[in-house]
Amino acid sequence: MDQEDLLWRLEREYWACGSGNRENSAGPSALIVLAPDRILEGADLAAAHRDEPCWEDVDLYDRHLAYQAIGLAVLAYKVSATHAAQQEEFRATCSSVWMREHGHWMHIQHHRTFVAPEAAAA
Repeated sequence: MDQEDLLWRLEREYWACGSGNRENSAGPSALIVLAPDRILEGADLAAAHRDEPCWEDVDLYDRHLAYQAIGLAVLAYKVSATHAAQQEEFRATCSSVWMREHGHWMHIQHHRTFVAPEAAAA
């Protein structure tokens, strides 16, 4: 598997709580921004990782990847997903930064902006 495929697989697993589950794939100083007003790090981020449901039927589309330096990759994409506690499909526009350290990719930044259902249909 090439690095691009690996990064997209890790990103999808981050949503779906797969083998690269959230808490284990996040770097020690990771930052997560959840629009409109939540910035999570440290213990707050660890709690959010445990409390957020695992998403199902995750579709990452309109995908873009840029390598900023050796071992630093930025992903930008749109996502649609569902989970058991939510009736309607969730949609968002996201970006993530992954850093490769000691041969492993770590999730060090994520930004998620919710897309309202009426905007997604437009």
